[in-house]
Amino acid sequence: MATGINERGEIAGHVFVPGEKTRAVRWDTAGRVHDLGSLGGSYSEPVAINDRGTVIGRATDGAGAWRAVRAPRGEKFKALPSQGIGARSVSVNNADVVVGNVKDHAVRWDGNDITELAVLPGTGRVFVNGINDAGTGVGTSDERAVTWDPLGRVTALPLPAGTDTTRPLAINAAGSVAGDVGDVGSSRSWPVRWRAVVWR
Repeated sequence: MATGINERGEIAGHVFVPGEKTRAVRWDTAGRVHDLGSLGGSYSEPVAINDRGTVIGRATDGAGAWRAVRAPRGEKFKALPSQGIGARSVSVNNADVVVGNVKDHAVRWDGNDITELAVLPGTGRVFVNGINDAGTGVGTSDERAVTWDPLGRVTALPLPAGTDTTRPLAINAAGSVAGDVGDVGSSRSWPVRWRAVVWR
């Protein structure tokens, strides 16, 4: 199963291996498969690959706990430092800066340095979805769309008129954010009425 591709045409994904559930791999541009290893558990699953060939994702350790992981080109998965159980990495930029989530917290890893992403005042739970090459992250603080600068400081994105729920999904190199917004009150009913939006 493929889960990501970079500008070089390298692909990250996972295969099913006897005795395990999933094993992370990278396919090179010739279609050759490279094993990215595991943390000793039954699952290792990439979510993205950048143009340097660095693969990120999540994997279970020998105790079955999920950990955020990273594998630079030519290396195998290693757990990212200083994280809680249940962590998962979700996005990586071309400078190898990784963002991810640990329960109700969002963090960024720059090498072995870890920064906790700030919570918007008046909210309590943050969730990061992406990061661009400038190091700007995007996600939510409770139901408000936000961005984080490279120091982890938070800025709220404006709420379009008539909406009360936001779901930003990705940020590009120019800083434009794509996502969805929910009409006032629609998040408390089903189906939710979502509208696609872009913040520039």
